[in-house]
Amino acid sequence: MHYTRKIFTVGTCLLGLLPALPATAAVFNVNDTTDLVDSNSADGICLTSDTTCSLRAAIQQANALAGTHTINIPAGQFRLTLSGIGENAAASGDLDVTADVDIIGAGPDLTTIDAGGIDRVFHLLGTAPVVVSGVTIRGGAASDSTNTNFLGGGIYLESSAVLDLAHCAVTTNSANAGGGIFAQNSSDVAISDCTFRDNSALNLGFTNIQGSAILTGGTMDLDRVEVSNNTASPTAGAVLALNATSLAIRNSTISSNQDAGISIQNTEFDLINSTVIANSANGMNFFSFSGLHPLTVRNSILANNGAFDCNSFIHPAAMDFIGEYNLDSDGSCPLDDVPPTVDLPSTNPMLGPLALHGGHTRTHVPLVGSLVIDAGNNARCEADDQRGAVRPLDVLGLGATCDIGAVEVLPCDVAFNADEVLAFSQISGDDLIEACFTITNGTTFRVLNGGNVTWRARDAMIFQNGFEIQTGGTFTADFDPDAGSPINLP
Repeated sequence: MHYTRKIFTVGTCLLGLLPALPATAAVFNVNDTTDLVDSNSADGICLTSDTTCSLRAAIQQANALAGTHTINIPAGQFRLTLSGIGENAAASGDLDVTADVDIIGAGPDLTTIDAGGIDRVFHLLGTAPVVVSGVTIRGGAASDSTNTNFLGGGIYLESSAVLDLAHCAVTTNSANAGGGIFAQNSSDVAISDCTFRDNSALNLGFTNIQGSAILTGGTMDLDRVEVSNNTASPTAGAVLALNATSLAIRNSTISSNQDAGISIQNTEFDLINSTVIANSANGMNFFSFSGLHPLTVRNSILANNGAFDCNSFIHPAAMDFIGEYNLDSDGSCPLDDVPPTVDLPSTNPMLGPLALHGGHTRTHVPLVGSLVIDAGNNARCEADDQRGAVRPLDVLGLGATCDIGAVEVLPCDVAFNADEVLAFSQISGDDLIEACFTITNGTTFRVLNGGNVTWRARDAMIFQNGFEIQTGGTFTADFDPDAGSPINLP
């Protein structure tokens, strides 16, 4: 269903086009953060007037050449400064892409493409597959009524465009619809290991305010994705599928949006091993006016949303929801409430705060005693969780069983404390603090001169106000290797 291509992350900076490669497989290595056009898009050489290779010049060259190409972007801040919306040759405004190309950054914490509010960031035209990986996409503003330039603040996909978006952050973009990304009908989008945060849908007077983070009218698959703190008013859905072909959300967290979490209108929809929590309006809206659009929700949490976890379904399609090992907190979802049941209606999921607990995106980790632990359906759970940890695991000692929601809690193989809340502490020597699930500094925690402190937890480390490292102190925070990556101090 989706176009995929093996991705290599390259952080080095070379000059121009590698001459040994054939013209049908060009590699452009960006080495200039300034926003300059290519001197001659017909010569196959990425070269600006400053004899450098800028990101804009590399895209212009890729667009001009037949074949499959790669653009490597090193660490740095790449800000678009050439104003001028509405043209489609990447000569000004947004970066128009028509080529079959892989655009690879050094990682979203290292490589940033910032539109600076002059236009959106990327505009994908045509049907050639595009890969974008290892970048932060921010500062896009789609605000003009010409050529649909009020859609898709971060990325706008024309009809039939194909995108594989991976290991990325899409933040602080805005549009009338699709603040982070807008995908037209017949588009095909796969998104993995990405964060959509602080995007907004604004009332620009051109169309309905909708899709503060994501709006799709085509085929879209989200896997290991965080959608948080996006804003729209009125509430139409941080993730909105509008008369689309299909939307699948797996191993993902939709949390704390000033909006409904998910809105599905006349679209086939799958929500698998995901967590939809603490959104200001409904957790999920679903409408199928024809009654022909199936809905599947399994091994998922819908809880603590501002209105209802699930709205009243209007003309519901065939639903695979009841008895599929789901949880809601308010009884509004169509769950089985007659004991014995595998669903958990009107149940507090007991999740920790949204934070980085391993992997590439933030999650809510189930706390000790949460009923979602070892309560899922092995036959229909995902093979790994949002952090990349394997499913299923045995935490309660009753056999390996996957958890409900986006996170698979890791078992304790050693005698860690169940949880550790650290009261006032001042550490000046070596110290190791271990906990089975969560370590939190409850009040003030200081690492003084010469301190060498390591926190090691299986799932969550929560840094609150009062965490201090004074001159000369050192601090390390590590998860069990099975959980994914270590973390840095906020």
